[in-house]
Amino acid sequence: MTFQQPIIRSDFHHNGFPYNFRQQPPTVDVTGEWRTDFGNMTLKQENGKVTGNYTYRGGRISVRIEGTIGGNVLTGSWSESPSYAPPESAGYFRFTFTKDSFAGTYAQGFSTGYGERKWTGTRIPGTGPQPGPPPESGPPPAVAITNARFVHVAVDLGNVDVYINQQKVYNNFSYTNVTGYDDVTTSSILVELYRANQNTKLFEELVQINKQYLYSLIFAGNSERVDLITLLNQKKNP
Repeated sequence: MTFQQPIIRSDFHHNGFPYNFRQQPPTVDVTGEWRTDFGNMTLKQENGKVTGNYTYRGGRISVRIEGTIGGNVLTGSWSESPSYAPPESAGYFRFTFTKDSFAGTYAQGFSTGYGERKWTGTRIPGTGPQPGPPPESGPPPAVAITNARFVHVAVDLGNVDVYINQQKVYNNFSYTNVTGYDDVTTSSILVELYRANQNTKLFEELVQINKQYLYSLIFAGNSERVDLITLLNQKKNP
């Protein structure tokens, strides 16, 4: 990947790559200054849209960022001069955020198997979103209660064990299987995937839960890379 005035965006699709497959509302605010593998980066988030810029190689290269965030995942694409075309001068990225850090990948081209490289960063202290006014006093909010199910469509992954909050909930879960809906009573769940009856972890992700929705958590991809696709359905009686 060469770096000559790239542009990063995520408001369109290339060859079917699912930039906006996550239908969750944002669960993090990535606003602030970030130290990253490619220089300092400034981000501003408004209503799930992210804009900003970063510098690379001592400020000789300036980059504009446009992205869409769902849950705690920011997805998009980059493009750069002279052609702004894949595979040499365009590609995609995917960042997963915690409170003050992110870990992700970028790649040239728009095939998920093209070859990805790491891109990580940490937020500079004191540059995050400013807190709003304190909430009015009153009774604590009710515990969120919703429903979630799991779907296995990762083609050659084989059978897996599914853990929720470090507890095994499905054993020897096979390709094309779909579970029933189970109650979820926490505001987030840690989803971990292991090879069936082994200690080989294949995947983990923290999923934020909104009690107004039914969640279908779909294991997709293949044995080389597993993705968790989250589909939401509005409850008829939230």
